[in-house]
Amino acid sequence: MNIVIAILVFSVIIIIHELGHFWAARSCGILVEEFAIGMGPKIFGVKRGDTVFSLRMFPIGGSCRMLGDEAEPIKSKNTPESFEDEELKPGKTLSADGRSFPSKPVWKRLIVIAAGSVMNAVLAFCMMFAIFSTNGFLDTTVGSVVEGFPAQAAGILPGDRISRVNGRKMLVRSDISEAIAAAVRNNPGQATEIEIIRDGRKHIFNLTPQFNPAEDQYMIGFSYEPKLGLFSRMPGGIDIARASFGDTVRTSANMCVFLVRSTYQVIGMLMTRQASIGELMGPIGIVSVIGEAFEQSISISLSAALTDMMWLVSLLSVNLAVLNLLPLPMLDGGRIIFLLIEGVRRKPINPEKEGIIHFAGFVLLMILAVFVAYNDILKLI
Repeated sequence: MNIVIAILVFSVIIIIHELGHFWAARSCGILVEEFAIGMGPKIFGVKRGDTVFSLRMFPIGGSCRMLGDEAEPIKSKNTPESFEDEELKPGKTLSADGRSFPSKPVWKRLIVIAAGSVMNAVLAFCMMFAIFSTNGFLDTTVGSVVEGFPAQAAGILPGDRISRVNGRKMLVRSDISEAIAAAVRNNPGQATEIEIIRDGRKHIFNLTPQFNPAEDQYMIGFSYEPKLGLFSRMPGGIDIARASFGDTVRTSANMCVFLVRSTYQVIGMLMTRQASIGELMGPIGIVSVIGEAFEQSISISLSAALTDMMWLVSLLSVNLAVLNLLPLPMLDGGRIIFLLIEGVRRKPINPEKEGIIHFAGFVLLMILAVFVAYNDILKLI
């Protein structure tokens, strides 16, 4: 059952990604030869218009194959014999009917390549909006202060909105928690600068987080104000303000920004050796995490399980969007770099050379994937 749930989660994320490429390609007048769900040998396919919609054997992954989106250019009477010798001038195409991917202007091809990651970001936002609309959320406003902790001693009051921590703007509650935890981790025993907004005016406090044995963590000593979701039932005997539509949209978007920023922070930690590649989690580890999360939440209720799965879809979808746009060969980000170079030099790059670079990137990614999978297996043993 865990594997089935994990496959469903992966499939949703990847299908949405490929649909982004598909819709953008169709909108830009590019012929999509095949839209495939899954990888490996084809089980069956149905042709609708000019596109074959197919299901393949392995239910992980997918593809959107466009006319001419290959290493070798499509030959036609309008195709330059050599990309090196003749510049692709206005009006020239790389296919007889002008519907191939290479025949389109650079800006259209950029839209098509970026559309997959954009759709993943949209998916993450939709999941967040659904979660916050039905479950509510914690605002960046102080709900209460804890007696005997720095927040109370400094004079922070319920209703104060946390705007910045150590100079960094706070968008969502997770931002605040992460910033305080990072301050404790990187500068233990040092004061943390907390900026709050009270009655439209800024106030700055320098507070040193205090260890709470009961919670086993360092705390400033305040809780966050809860907001009732748009479609949540009002709990009996408790007066909680209902979030507006605008608040829900803004918080959903800000949470996606937080996830993007967190992903880049992890990448930065890997590049600066603050974290090791061995800490990365691949598909095997993710399947395990998804399975454990589903088992724990389904024991509570079906709605809890659905909420947890939507959180995971959001997180993984943002990760895929960010990682896929990294300027590395074989990724969409690498292809975008080649398109930008083509736009600057106003001349297509030799497809053979580009293919070699992408193949080298593919080999390196496969080596990394094997290494991460090996670590995932060791962690499970």
